[in-house]
Amino acid sequence: MELSLGERIRIHRTRLGLSQTELASRVGISKNTMNEIECGGTANPRWYTMVAIAAQLGLKLDELVEPVNTPAPVPRKRTRKAAPVASSLFVSDTISRRAGEG
Repeated sequence: MELSLGERIRIHRTRLGLSQTELASRVGISKNTMNEIECGGTANPRWYTMVAIAAQLGLKLDELVEPVNTPAPVPRKRTRKAAPVASSLFVSDTISRRAGEG
């Protein structure tokens, strides 16, 4: 299963024994912003923030942002169900037309 950006940051941060507050302070952002990045509330953090986070975690930017060893998705086989038979629609339409003739 692929980890989100926030999950990767959290894993590296906790391995270094850093709190969100401490990492945020080192990066120059608020603790709330750091929390939003880790929780996925910020979909596209600014690149310079990500560069600073990666540097503080001792990583290259691509090591932080790109998932590692993520296997390609396996295509699922789909079985298609046959479309409903149109005859029931034809019959009800025919009945409606005949009812209107009389």
